[in-house]
Amino acid sequence: SFLIPDPWQINKLHQPRPKHEDENWKIIWFGSNSNCTYLLDALKEISTSSSANINVELTILCTKWSIKHVYKLKESGHFPANWALRNVEWNLDQRPTQLEDELSRSHISMVPSNPQDPMKAGVSHNRVVDSIRAGCLTVASPMESYKELSKICLIGDNFSHLISSAC
Repeated sequence: SFLIPDPWQINKLHQPRPKHEDENWKIIWFGSNSNCTYLLDALKEISTSSSANINVELTILCTKWSIKHVYKLKESGHFPANWALRNVEWNLDQRPTQLEDELSRSHISMVPSNPQDPMKAGVSHNRVVDSIRAGCLTVASPMESYKELSKICLIGDNFSHLISSAC
């Protein structure tokens, strides 16, 4: 038998990062360009909810293309009011260390998706598992592969409610 290593999988299990009273919540989203649409939809929803008032530093770990689209959303006014944006571009030479470093500095990881999207049928649970292993409280869409992890993360369609519950 052979083991094929996942070059993105984080190396070790981290304890959850405590949030200090005087700091903003640190939330992270990481993914590929194909997942950026789900992030943009979640941010639009959050921007019109009470979750927009929570003080957050949102780290976006992705490509320049996705970063550009998040900035377009922010400029359009459909971005949570009290959320600061921190962009980190993927560096393929630093995998999986970069992912582990960014996840372990965060309190919460967002993994939005769309269970109705046929392109997401059979989606892997890797992003949810990496987030949990890094010590993040993980909020995720109700994808079939994520539901089996519902005892150790928050699963649902309403990201504004999930973020409020997590904070």
